[in-house]
Amino acid sequence: MEESGDDNRARRRALRGADRERLLRYVASILEHQNTPLRDVVRDRVLPRLPVQPLRRFRSVSRSWHASLSSPFFAHTQSATHRSLSGFFFFLPRCLSYYLPLDPRAGSIPDPAFFFLPDTVSVVASCNGLVACRSSIDPSRYYISNPATMDWTALPRTLPHHAAEGFAALVFQPSALDFSADYHLVCVCVCPSGTLSLHVFSSALSAWRPSDAAVPKAREPWSSVAVGGLACWPNRDGSVSSYDPITDKVTVIIMPPPALETAGRWELAEMGGNLCCVAAKQGTVEVWSATTTAAIGGGATWRRLASVGMAGEPQPMASEGKEDRAVVCVGDQVVAIDVGSGEWRVVRDGLVTMGWDACVPYISSLVAVKEFCYGSGCYTCRLHCG
Repeated sequence: MEESGDDNRARRRALRGADRERLLRYVASILEHQNTPLRDVVRDRVLPRLPVQPLRRFRSVSRSWHASLSSPFFAHTQSATHRSLSGFFFFLPRCLSYYLPLDPRAGSIPDPAFFFLPDTVSVVASCNGLVACRSSIDPSRYYISNPATMDWTALPRTLPHHAAEGFAALVFQPSALDFSADYHLVCVCVCPSGTLSLHVFSSALSAWRPSDAAVPKAREPWSSVAVGGLACWPNRDGSVSSYDPITDKVTVIIMPPPALETAGRWELAEMGGNLCCVAAKQGTVEVWSATTTAAIGGGATWRRLASVGMAGEPQPMASEGKEDRAVVCVGDQVVAIDVGSGEWRVVRDGLVTMGWDACVPYISSLVAVKEFCYGSGCYTCRLHCG
């Protein structure tokens, strides 16, 4: 369902009004603490909203800043506050991964090749700072890592037949009130019967479990985003599957007709907690949004948020973050589109355009990786402790 011109203007006025209210509340909170030194205001109010690389540099400002920025509480606060897109991992031939930060000074990571892990790996999924990697030597072995801090843990092996045509989605929702940092890794694999089976790892249970939900092979996915605790992935038959790891249910929703006419040039994105579709056709990029409640119930209604003309052949990219911003690549450039205004700008050039099939969005975070011990001979303990 398309928005009329009046509806679109009303939506923009509502967004601007909400922004003004947030700004007024923020200014009021600052005035309440006007006797607080400015350095403390910046430390407590501004720094948690920054990516990891600037925070490392700011530790040298003073001893108090170093102590504050090195504390586990600050790491938890930053992981729940910073929700801006930092870069992309790209799938390259021969199971290699390539990382492109949108801002090299802010979004870079110390070891983009993941040499800090014990195996050669490829990135398969990411969500709010956590990255899931699969071993190239033993495809039944997965690692969960934070590439910004090089913290990691090894998961117990999953089913061997994930090695052939496996696909993974990561679901992680950081919260200021939840210090557990629990997550779910959802692996989708092709069964001999021709269906797609789901195998789910829960960090809260420290174990894999098979799912009772089954998806036809025709809906084989190629990328994923996490929205409201759901793992969502696009299917090659023009639909979207959303899986709830808590209820163990899969829901399939149909894409809006313009997205189905793009001959495969469409991707999913998470924008401010909403499930969105970014589609490109004949020099035009369209952004559609579906409500999360509709996606859970299966009766999703889509509304068009923006339609932007763009030269060349834009290729939509999966993305996540708090901003209402769609991302596409045009040639060797990464372009961000503001959904509210319809304006776009180049945020990074130098993209490796040859041979990548899909990309994984990444948010720089200080989130701690939950480690597991499985008793005597534990694989993670052997790797960490020798």
